[in-house]
Amino acid sequence: ACLTLFCITANSATYYVSTNGTGTGTSRSDPFSSTSGLAHATNGNTIVFLSGLYTGPLIANNVGGTPGNPVTVMSEVLWGAVVANSSERGIRTAGNSSPHMIWDGFCVSNNVSDGFNLWTDTTVQNCWIISNNIAGSTLGCGIVVSGATATNTVVRWNRIEGNGPAPDSGNSNTNLTHGMYISGANSRIYGNLVLNNPGHGINYFSQSSGSYQWNTHIYENITAGNNVK
Repeated sequence: ACLTLFCITANSATYYVSTNGTGTGTSRSDPFSSTSGLAHATNGNTIVFLSGLYTGPLIANNVGGTPGNPVTVMSEVLWGAVVANSSERGIRTAGNSSPHMIWDGFCVSNNVSDGFNLWTDTTVQNCWIISNNIAGSTLGCGIVVSGATATNTVVRWNRIEGNGPAPDSGNSNTNLTHGMYISGANSRIYGNLVLNNPGHGINYFSQSSGSYQWNTHIYENITAGNNVK
């Protein structure tokens, strides 16, 4: 067991990303672009996003870690890396192609659809997810756990607020834009602050069996706190 742990640690690396990076990613002074950085989100690596405005979407596709050896994609400064202005979701994984990933400390804002769209074995923590889908042109939410096969997600210690069109906008999607939409089994949701979203704070779909929520503060969402379908 010790030998295996040593090999995992030795093979992992830390890479850096900036808004205008073109380098090798091996230091803050020679960072990757966001696309190159995410391409290295494998083998338990840590991908550090330096502060700045990153135009979304950030897409994890055919990358990820393994059980007990996840990849961490993180903002170097809490909420300093801002993912915004995407024509679709802010941050998403491409189906179940990229499991065992941790997204940590991002600000995700002003994207046309969901802030985060998650699949299997993904963790989102310490993020501020605010003002996505303001136009109400989609059914986008702050965080979506997307589909029956999107299992074992963890959503913890995030602030999720103001996602969706204003309640008085007359938009027909207003009450369908939730802080979180959970449609996968065995999700763990805790330690979050969910407020001022026009739909439900957390909407659990019928496929979310085995999911648990605790120590999450849900208030001033326009439709209701929790909803289970």
